[in-house]
Amino acid sequence: MARVFSELPALGYVEGENLIIERYSADGHHELMPVWPRRFVTSSPDLIVTGTNPVVIAFKRQPAQ
Repeated sequence: MARVFSELPALGYVEGENLIIERYSADGHHELMPVWPRRFVTSSPDLIVTGTNPVVIAFKRQPAQ
C-alpha cells in the first residue's frame, strides 16, 4: 500500500488538495468485513484499494448497486 500512496504525487494527486483518502482497519475483527462493503459502495467512491484477501472476498460478495 505504501508504494501506491507514494506514487500518487508524481501523478498529480495531492491528499487534501485534489484527493481524499479514507483509511480503515478492522484491527483483526474479521466479523466486521460483511458490513464494510455496503458502507463503502453506497458512498460512491471513485476507487477502492485493498491489501488483504478477506476484504477482497467481502467486496466480491456485495451485490451490485
